[in-house]
This record gives sequence, C-alpha cells and structure tokens, in this order.
Amino acid sequence: MEGSKRFLFIQDCSGVCTLLAYHLQRLGHEVKVMVADDVFGIYSYYKRKGVNVVFTKKGKRIIFNAIREARKYDVVHVSSLDYLASILKTIYPKKTIILHYHGSDFRGKEYEKWKYCLLPDFVLVSTPDMLDPELGYYLAYLPAPVDTELFKNYNSEREDVAVYFRLNYEDEKRAIDRAKGVINVPVRVLERKFKYHELPILFNKIKYFIDRYSIKSLSKTALEALACGCKVVNYKGEVVEKLPNYHKPEFVVESYLRLIEES
Repeated sequence: MEGSKRFLFIQDCSGVCTLLAYHLQRLGHEVKVMVADDVFGIYSYYKRKGVNVVFTKKGKRIIFNAIREARKYDVVHVSSLDYLASILKTIYPKKTIILHYHGSDFRGKEYEKWKYCLLPDFVLVSTPDMLDPELGYYLAYLPAPVDTELFKNYNSEREDVAVYFRLNYEDEKRAIDRAKGVINVPVRVLERKFKYHELPILFNKIKYFIDRYSIKSLSKTALEALACGCKVVNYKGEVVEKLPNYHKPEFVVESYLRLIEES
C-alpha cells in the first residue's frame, strides 16, 4: 500500500485491533482506537506504548463519537458493532469501512448477520471456524495477531503442570479429563483474572496450557501461551508446540493491508 493512511478502530476484542494499530503506527500510518472498557488492562498497556487509545462510553455515546470521528479517517474498522458499520458506510460511502467479528458476536448467529455484511467493504473473522461457504456472503479470515514482544519464551526451567482457565460455557471436569488423555501432569484450574501484561509471567512458569474444547479453533490466550513456550492441548485433544508464523503481527499486518488494497 503506497503512502500513509489514517485508521480509526472502533471497539476491539482481546487487543486484536489495538495490536494491529500498534504495528500500523510503526509503519508510519496514523491510528486511533476507541474502546468502551478495559477489563484486563490491554488497552491501557498499548496506550502506555504510545498508541492513541481513547476510552468512550458504551451505547449511543460510542455511536455518536464514531460518526463524528470517522470523517477524519481513510479506513474505519468496526469490531462487533455491525449496525454501526452499516451506518458509517451509508454516511461515508467513499471511505473503506471494515466490519470485524471475533467470536460470540457471530457464532450461532451467522444467518441473522447477513444484512449487516452487505454494506461494509469487507467483513473479517478472527478464527477459521467462523468461515462458512454456504452463508451466501463473503468473509475473510484474518488471523489474530500475537504480541511476540510481550509474549515470548524466556524461561527453560518450568513446573511440570498444566493450567486451565475456568470458562462459564464449558464443563471443567470434561476439559481436564480430555487433557489428561494426552498429558500426564497435575492440572491447576484458575480464574481468568490476570492482567494482560501478567500472562507472560504465568506462561513462562508452566509447561502446558489447556485450551477450550467447545470451539474449534485456538483461543487468543492459547496462542499467547504458545508464544511463551507452553505446549497447548487444543480442541482436538492434540498437543500443539509452536505458534504458527501467520499469527505473528508482521504477517497479520501485511495480510490486512493487502486486503484493504484489493477491496
């Protein structure tokens, strides 16, 4: 893509878009990220790293702010708020408007969402299980980037244990029993209350991370564990040992810019 562009990211999930913004900024593009909450400290972390992150209220306020701010940007990237992406494309037909689904905002609702997927220039999904050729509208898979500067392997002396984060949509016992079929180590069940910057410390202390089994893709947390040198038990009951290159941010940003150029 020739020349620098101005990118506005509206809402996010697990820091996917904010990490994109961080690397786009490094390439000389102007970025701004608007988010409504920061439970795990992800957006505060990247704000400290120099990303222009702005916290805004939910509901009507974020819609009004988005419409006002969008006029200043070349590319407007909207996470989850599909109705807002359609509104923005109607108001600003010459701008590149991207709609991005990340998981529960789309899974199980695919046939309800088609009406929102027609106006944006293209629609992204964060995991390959969300692609469905029978839907009748086009979706593009953009792998979730992992911050390999933060999530990295720096400890070879690890405790021979596995960690599973308790999830309100999974059977904890079933998850552990499935994992014990392939790894013979003690399992610690923890609440997902760690701040973003604390996760690499945890992942560098343990040998295994047990990912969710109910969704047929690796979670972003599992990808971050892989980047830290953990072995991950995936949804298939298999042990994965290496972070795929296509989740490294430089590859994701390259794919992202190519999609925009081709749209």
